Amino acid sequence: MNSFFTFEKSFLMKKLRTQVLFFNLLFLTFLSFLFGCAIWNQSPHRYGDSLQIQPSPWTSKRMKTGQISIVTANVENLFDTQHDPDRLDYEFLPKSLKKTDERIMDYCFTLKGPAKSKCRNFDWSQQVLEEKIRRLRRSLTQKDPLGPDILLLQEVENQRVLNQLAQMGFPESGYQTRVILEGQDPRGIDPALLSRFPLAGKPELHTLHLLDPQQLELGPLKTRGLLQVPLQTPWGKLQVFVLHFPSQYHSSQVRKQALQQLTDLVQKLDPQQMFVVGGDF
Repeated sequence: MNSFFTFEKSFLMKKLRTQVLFFNLLFLTFLSFLFGCAIWNQSPHRYGDSLQIQPSPWTSKRMKTGQISIVTANVENLFDTQHDPDRLDYEFLPKSLKKTDERIMDYCFTLKGPAKSKCRNFDWSQQVLEEKIRRLRRSLTQKDPLGPDILLLQEVENQRVLNQLAQMGFPESGYQTRVILEGQDPRGIDPALLSRFPLAGKPELHTLHLLDPQQLELGPLKTRGLLQVPLQTPWGKLQVFVLHFPSQYHSSQVRKQALQQLTDLVQKLDPQQMFVVGGDF
């Protein structure tokens, strides 16, 4: 599910921070929901001290319009075709590999119902992956043939397949920044980011400490983390948070816990810091 919105300098004000976080509480039941808030410095535009954006037609257009385009998308199991150690990615592997690896078959037999058959017989080949990337491109470039300036992604397996998406799906888009950090999810799906803007610091994956009241015996959930990426825009540093909260399989309480931890992180930012939060809630 995709969401698109545009930042305009004259519209976004400091007081929106509290409003955005409040309204997000009302939309926790949505499968995917995007919200953002930015505080724009009213002084003349200036570049960061250490990172500078080279002049280009694209950059000039952004500085002239004062706008940034952002899209968030749950890409629903964007796996590569290789097995990652210590990850339960067996379903999304080529059938030819499944037939020759007893470990995969042993794992598939532990599953129940349709999941067992899908794990054994689903052929996640390079051809299937390339077709998925083509379909993602068609979906994510409906507003702009070059794609958004910042693309927030959920359910990406690793850096390999993120690079494939950027190179095969958006070869002309100039996504110089490609960020994914490995988290605790057993299957290996994580939030990720593609952007034309360069990094303005070191990205960080925040571990969410969540307890499901209905499954306390399982202890803290091994779930997807909260990705924080600082980007250098023509108007200063922008902190981007990419998230994928626990699914409806879990109690709504765990999503409330996740939202509170997100709120705590945002409130620690400098009051004048631009930021945006997006992903699958």
